[in-house]
Amino acid sequence: EARHDLEQPVFGFHFLDADETPIFGFNVELSGEESRVCASETVEITGTVENLLLPGRYFVSCWIARDRTEGDVALHVLRALDFHVFGTRPGPGSVSIGSQVTANVRRAAS
Repeated sequence: EARHDLEQPVFGFHFLDADETPIFGFNVELSGEESRVCASETVEITGTVENLLLPGRYFVSCWIARDRTEGDVALHVLRALDFHVFGTRPGPGSVSIGSQVTANVRRAAS
């Protein structure tokens, strides 16, 4: 719920690992006639994010900028969500991406 009027606000979501290293993030902006939020109005953001994270502990940091052109921060929540990903997927890093990679041996002519 907005405490003050917001002109063209931007809603940011950053996903961090247990060491607080940013893994990925995205911003959501309102469009058209809904690009202004008046005091006492509520904004609900919904969606689906495919989980490509490897097992580990993660956090979601959220922020709201008052105006997309100025970037003035109206709210910043450092750890809005704390969650664990369980599993046994091997691999270095924090995310598992799809790939199609092959290896071929080129033998010297005899």
